Amino acid sequence: MDIREAGQLTAHQEYEHWWIQTRFRYLERALALPFASPTLRVLEVGCGTGQNLQFLRQESELSERIVQLVGVEPAWPLQQSMPVGLRPTDQIVPSLASMSPSDPFDLLLAMDVLEHIDDDRGALKDWVAYLKPGARVFITVPAFQALWSRHDELLHHWRRYTVAHVAALAKSVALQPITICYAFSYLFVPAYVLRVLLPRRARAQHSDASLRDTTDLALAPPLLNSFLRTVGWLESKAGGSSWCGTSVIGYFEKPAVETAGA
Repeated sequence: MDIREAGQLTAHQEYEHWWIQTRFRYLERALALPFASPTLRVLEVGCGTGQNLQFLRQESELSERIVQLVGVEPAWPLQQSMPVGLRPTDQIVPSLASMSPSDPFDLLLAMDVLEHIDDDRGALKDWVAYLKPGARVFITVPAFQALWSRHDELLHHWRRYTVAHVAALAKSVALQPITICYAFSYLFVPAYVLRVLLPRRARAQHSDASLRDTTDLALAPPLLNSFLRTVGWLESKAGGSSWCGTSVIGYFEKPAVETAGA
């Protein structure tokens, strides 16, 4: 969850939210592919409120192989406590520059981070430099500029992406694709109607209509939350969508041999 949305839900409500749980399912599917190393060091840039780190420690099948989780979040001092289940060796730091010299990482998570950065290629290139050859990179970003709305503005996004856009971005820093797809395809039409068409119509009818000053984050009723979690799980089991969605999810590998000029 974006750090700007911290406090809108309790930590437990956030962790159990259908959208967060669906992203866990895609991450779980990606991490099921074998790693060469018996032990893993994981770096998450833009770790937000830390729910991905919590998932890796509490639920991931790789948990016992992870020797350290490192989250990077500039706004972390605003948080009250560390995510549930983290070990003493795990840490959250305000920047990559503040980390102690250490071994390179085996896995990088950048989940809904690149859209916040003007120079997304430069940022991704910097992050990949912290990875060992053969390491993996898991990326999620919001999809389709046509879905641009007040939600993006409130969260300080620069852009939304397509599968082709993410694939080209990864290739530009010499990452090799493993899987890439759209997620939340079943939300594309509702999101377009609720985020784009209805606000546009309201502005046209009432020139002084105020824009919402809150994001779409909300606690769904238990039955709806369960239903949306199930639909998301089914879509993730099918490997996502190749044609549309509200997010792009990509899993990449850093070459075992460095590419010159990357």
